[in-house]
Amino acid sequence: MKIIKHTFEAAIPTVYVEAASFPEGIRPAFDELCGGLKMQGRTLYGVTERMNGKWVYRACATDLGDNPQLPRYNIPAGKYLAYVLPDWEKHMPMIGQYFEWLLEHPDAKADTIALEYYKTMDEVWLMVQHK
Repeated sequence: MKIIKHTFEAAIPTVYVEAASFPEGIRPAFDELCGGLKMQGRTLYGVTERMNGKWVYRACATDLGDNPQLPRYNIPAGKYLAYVLPDWEKHMPMIGQYFEWLLEHPDAKADTIALEYYKTMDEVWLMVQHK
C-alpha cells in the first residue's frame, strides 16, 4: 500500500455536523450536513479525534459563509500522510484498519486527527498529520 505526502498550505474552514455516535452515526451526520447545505462548490471531509476520552466524528463541508447556523471547524494546515482509496464505498468496512495502518507509520504525528478528504465522489484520501 502506497502512502503519499500532501500539504495543506492553509487551514481549511468548514462547517460540520457532529455524529451522535461513532462509527454508527457517521452516515446520518453526512445526511444531515448535505441535506442542509447547497453542495455546489463544497468539498466534504470527515474528521475523527479523541476528546475527553471518547471518539468524536465531524462530517464537514467547506465553509462558504452561507450557513451561520452550523458550527465551524478549521482543518489544520500542514503536512499529512495519505492513502488514496478509490471506490471507497466498496471498502467502508476497512477504513478503520487503513487508519490504524497510517497511524503506525513512523512519520505519523502522535495525537493526530484522522482526516477523510473526499477528493471526488469515488475517491477518498485517508490522512493523518505528519510529524
